[in-house]
Amino acid sequence: MLPPPASFGLSMDRFGISNNDYVVVYDTAGVGPACRVFWTFRAMGHDKVSVLNGGLPAWAALKYKTERGEPQTAHVEKKYVARVEDKLVCDYTDVVKNIGELKASSGVNGRQIVDARPNDRFTGKAPEFRPGLSSGHMPHAISVPFTEVTEAADPRYPQVSTLKSPKDIRNVFTAAGVDLDRPIITTCGSGITASVLYFALLNAGVDEQNITLYDGSWTEYALNPYSEIVKDTE
Repeated sequence: MLPPPASFGLSMDRFGISNNDYVVVYDTAGVGPACRVFWTFRAMGHDKVSVLNGGLPAWAALKYKTERGEPQTAHVEKKYVARVEDKLVCDYTDVVKNIGELKASSGVNGRQIVDARPNDRFTGKAPEFRPGLSSGHMPHAISVPFTEVTEAADPRYPQVSTLKSPKDIRNVFTAAGVDLDRPIITTCGSGITASVLYFALLNAGVDEQNITLYDGSWTEYALNPYSEIVKDTE
């Protein structure tokens, strides 16, 4: 879950990151957890942040310099000040209200809900990883597995991913039935791969003000006994 702004600010102070720094985040998957860090910075009001497409594996494959050992931390004179950008994050109450709007209008009004989980978990054919957590999906949700917006950086390393081109990303969402001119909520199992969709949508040219991430995602939603869960198993 998104940390409180004060806690995020203290962490940035420990890391030697200031509000004015340009931050580049990367991971060892190519495109994955780094997108969650990217979204967290954006949600905390830090706009100067990017993701290294392909991550550390792509960097190393291109023979760029790497280091070992403990990183050096820069001294920061001013305390980091974080503020939550409310338009970029929504909670359970927001999602339930939005589902009500979608149901009342047969999907015409309200934000589109786009789910990044594998399709079998979305339909309810496959179980969730967490014991006791139902699979399935929210009413009127659209399935766009996060793997659809990524591709292998190198055929020799299929586990390392890069983001597809903006054109290809737009085609993926459009083919799934997503209207890229309408507001969108991204969701997944726990808020990680939903950030990959968020990052992909930004790269495809979608206005950031039209993209919201459901931080609690399916884990929070499905654990609530009052949530409506849809399964497409017939």
